[in-house]
Amino acid sequence: MSLHVRPLRASEFLQWRDLRLRALRESPDAFGSRYEDQVQWPLARWQERAAALAAGDTQMMFVAETGDGQLAGCAGAHVQSDGDPMVISMWTAPERRRQGVARRLLDALADWGRGRGARRLTLWVVRGNRSATQLYLSCGFRSTQVSVTNEHGHVEDELSLEL
Repeated sequence: MSLHVRPLRASEFLQWRDLRLRALRESPDAFGSRYEDQVQWPLARWQERAAALAAGDTQMMFVAETGDGQLAGCAGAHVQSDGDPMVISMWTAPERRRQGVARRLLDALADWGRGRGARRLTLWVVRGNRSATQLYLSCGFRSTQVSVTNEHGHVEDELSLEL
C-alpha cells in the first residue's frame, strides 16, 4: 500500500471537505459535529477552516494520501490553554483500516506536539468504540479517568499520551 502522511494544504479544502463529510456520514457517533450541519457550510467556510488547519499555528491537520492522490484519512489537533494539543477529527476510510493509517496519523500529531514542546497529546473517545479505544491504547495512550457526556448523549473518555 502506497500511503503518505503529511500536513493538509490550504488549497485542498474541497478534497478535505469531501473526506470530512464522508467521515461524518460513515461514523456519526464518533464526532461532536454532525453531517447535517457541515454539509450546509458554504465553500468559503471550508476554505477558511482548511487554511487555519494548514497554517499549523494553534491547530494542525494531517492527511493520509494514497498513491493515486486520494485522501484516505485525517487527524487534527488544536492547542489547548495549557499548551498541549488535543486530537480532533480522527478518521480512516473503512477500506484503509487495519493497515497502519491511523497509527501513522497519530505519530504525525505526536511529532508535531513534541516540536511545539508539548508535554502530552490528549483525545476523547466515545465509550464503547472498542476499535478506536484499542488503537489508542496500543499507541501508548492511557486513561485519565475523566469522562463527559457529549451533546449527543454519548459518554466520552479522555485518553492521554505522554510526549
